[in-house]
Amino acid sequence: MRPTPSPSALVASLLSLLVVAACNSSSSTPTAPTASSTTAAADGSTLKVSAPSGLLPASGSMLESRRPTLQWSEAAGTYVRANVTYELQVLLNGATIAEIAVAGTSYAANSDLTPDTTYAWRVRARQDAAVGPWSEAATFTTPKSFAPRSLNPLPFDPPAACGPLPNQPGDRIACARAVAALSPEWGACMRASKVGCFKFTRHIAQALAAGDPRWGMISKNPGDTQCTMETCGALRGEGYGEDVVAYLPAHDDTNRWIGFDVVLGAGGNSPGVNWGQLSAIRPGNRWVPVPF
Repeated sequence: MRPTPSPSALVASLLSLLVVAACNSSSSTPTAPTASSTTAAADGSTLKVSAPSGLLPASGSMLESRRPTLQWSEAAGTYVRANVTYELQVLLNGATIAEIAVAGTSYAANSDLTPDTTYAWRVRARQDAAVGPWSEAATFTTPKSFAPRSLNPLPFDPPAACGPLPNQPGDRIACARAVAALSPEWGACMRASKVGCFKFTRHIAQALAAGDPRWGMISKNPGDTQCTMETCGALRGEGYGEDVVAYLPAHDDTNRWIGFDVVLGAGGNSPGVNWGQLSAIRPGNRWVPVPF
């Protein structure tokens, strides 16, 4: 028979089992997840959020204003709840030209950007010293300026009928007829010359622009019928509308222009002086200052 353990031996055995059980269990409280990490990810971010997406205006946009409003979606993070701001970076030709702290998910430029210029921009979330990953970069191009150009002088003084009106643009048929009476190009236009009609249209636009630089012409899409000082046809985008003058209704560098057909039957045998507002504007056709 095996000897019966003494009471003191039983107590010692139980204490030993309790110590072993305690050693095999976790003696520490689990660490709560945090929003940031002390170790940077491969992209350099230290804030556990997604990159902002849905950047607007969409990449490649041609803007209608030199003061754009940039927008993006919120960065999503499981443990990020508050105090998230955004860091906006604007680049030109690959170089950073501005870094802006933004409290929300949009930023409105408060000064004019350079006209006819392509910018890139991107954004990321920030919480204190921790930063999230950058969004994909998006690009936009600002509209061309309508500042007056140094032009070849008109072969006549701008008629008084082409001077600015209190409520531009108005009905300017009187201007078109006055220019027809003075422009040597109207005779060429009446002889079925499309280039002559284009030069006559340019004279009208230039006479109007002498009093208000918001008057101009339109550049046209590649393949559209368009004219230069030498030829007219389906060019590659280097030409202009042959018989349309254009006006910007607001002096704010937009391309929300209004077009007017000033020659009926341009290129035909019986053209006529006209002033008719275009009912539709083809996408991609843009207002430009009077060329040349």
